[in-house]
Amino acid sequence: MVGETGRGDEAIELVRTLGPDLVILDIKMPGLDGLSAARHVAGERLAAVLILTAFSQRELRRAGARRGALAYLVKPFQKSDLIPAIEVALGRFAELTALEPAT
Repeated sequence: MVGETGRGDEAIELVRTLGPDLVILDIKMPGLDGLSAARHVAGERLAAVLILTAFSQRELRRAGARRGALAYLVKPFQKSDLIPAIEVALGRFAELTALEPAT
């Protein structure tokens, strides 16, 4: 499933409803910023999170990682950069979920 929104709060609801493998969030989003949305998505282990943003500051990258982003891509980017970032996020998410005990 594919969904699209520019709002962080709506992104969380779309992820819960559609169940995608990957969520791509920007840091600056109305409603709820992308880092907070990433925290919700990652905390619930709903999907892999990729942060795609124009902000490249080290502290923002660290904040993204602390909130569950598994990959980070800075705009502008080349199309050839997107696929590896997606693969990293999906691979890391698979590793994380494989380590969790079965319920």
